[in-house]
Amino acid sequence: MLRVAIVMPVLNEAERLAQTLAQFGQRVADVIVVDGGSHDRSVAVALRTGARVTCSGRGRARQMNAGAALADHADVLLFVHADVQLPSDWMDALSRAIKQGAAWGRFDVLLDSPRPTLLLVGAMMNLRSRLTGIATGDQAIFITRSAWERSGPWPDVPLMEDIRMSNTLLRTVGPPACLNERVRVSARRWEQRGVVRTIVLMWTLRALHSLGVSPTRLHRWYYGARPAFESGVRPGRIIVFAKVPRAGEVKTRLAATRGDSVALDTHRRLLEHTLSQAARVPGVSVELCTAGDDTAFECRHLAHRFDAAHTVQVGQDLGERMAAALRGGLDRGERVVLVGCDSPVLQAADLAEALAALQGEDDADAVFAPTEDGGYLLVGAVKAVPPIFVGMRWSHSEVMQQTLERLESAGLRYRLLRTLWDVDDEEGWKRWRALSASVDDAR
Repeated sequence: MLRVAIVMPVLNEAERLAQTLAQFGQRVADVIVVDGGSHDRSVAVALRTGARVTCSGRGRARQMNAGAALADHADVLLFVHADVQLPSDWMDALSRAIKQGAAWGRFDVLLDSPRPTLLLVGAMMNLRSRLTGIATGDQAIFITRSAWERSGPWPDVPLMEDIRMSNTLLRTVGPPACLNERVRVSARRWEQRGVVRTIVLMWTLRALHSLGVSPTRLHRWYYGARPAFESGVRPGRIIVFAKVPRAGEVKTRLAATRGDSVALDTHRRLLEHTLSQAARVPGVSVELCTAGDDTAFECRHLAHRFDAAHTVQVGQDLGERMAAALRGGLDRGERVVLVGCDSPVLQAADLAEALAALQGEDDADAVFAPTEDGGYLLVGAVKAVPPIFVGMRWSHSEVMQQTLERLESAGLRYRLLRTLWDVDDEEGWKRWRALSASVDDAR
């Protein structure tokens, strides 16, 4: 079978991203979403669909190159935008083109609007592409692995990267396969700017580009601003908060019914699960912050395995230790999410969702993932929130409620994520075992 990797650059596309990604299902070898510094939930949405997510400097060319670098196992790279809906038979059409010798190509495009003028615009785009051999990003460009290796990466320019790439491919591997099957794309830019104005603007930009005007200047004329190659998003940090795995010191309530060995194994497995989910969140620093005697260097090795820093908890009680861990990242200007290692249902998307909630000045000061027993597994902050840690009585069923009351009294804004459940005792352990068994059966 032809191994096709989808490469999708995104920037603030959370509203439409889930629908776009759902169309691929199990039909492709890989789906790689490359985020350019979104301020919305794009990363969390992509992770929740099961896509592989990475980050790069902002700019469609840079993002597509970063995605292509991860897809070295694919026979064909298919570059699509976040607003593209492929035809139901796209895989068959692409496979036929490759079998007939195509090294690269594109689909016909259909603008998602009933307006006759926009239907005509789409038809003219397809005709122009057939006559010139130039493909646009809206047309879902595909490139075989061998053609990609001959042509090189997308030109690192802020605009007209598709035209430059088409010209390179024309020189190195020949004309494209122009498929009749149509991809449906959003007509938003035409509707927002006006059809005639957009047509005039696009033709003017193309003419100026052919005359040698730099893509940077064209980008400024098109978008009204200089290219923003950097995202402007505050860096993120995920701190996994855990005890050092030592028999008799972890999961003591579970140990009372199942013994120290089961409790220790459970703690280790949940810790690895949490670190593995943190490692899937792109573009953030991960830190394993532990309490206890690590003379066996187990935690240091575990942190190295998941490309995380290893630090030690500081403070007398849990509140002091949590506050100290958060303070380190906050002092560096980071968005910080601190997460415990007790839940088998925690996902990378939950962590990305927490970081997204802390993006800007108008968003949440703090974010939490409540647990079913009345506490919380995750807390994130974008600035110091001392009322939630000082003098708190921990490990009871009203911790979450009392925390929220303190935040409201202090006038701080917060957001609650989905409620999780954790494994602390016999009941949670049995629930986890049942979940693991059902997952194994599904496989």
